[in-house]
Amino acid sequence: MLGTLCTLITLISCSAPQFVLRFRDSWSSPLYGSGFSSSRFTSTAQSSIDYQLIITN
Repeated sequence: MLGTLCTLITLISCSAPQFVLRFRDSWSSPLYGSGFSSSRFTSTAQSSIDYQLIITN
């Protein structure tokens, strides 16, 4: 089983959606979209249904 895939995009009025990150519970780290990095966005998975998105300033 591959596990659950979590994808985060931003939706800003009058703009195209932007890909922020993609994370699977079996991965060691997320895949980041252009302009997004681990210094600001990260994700963890406690299980295949329990994900946490952490955004820092």
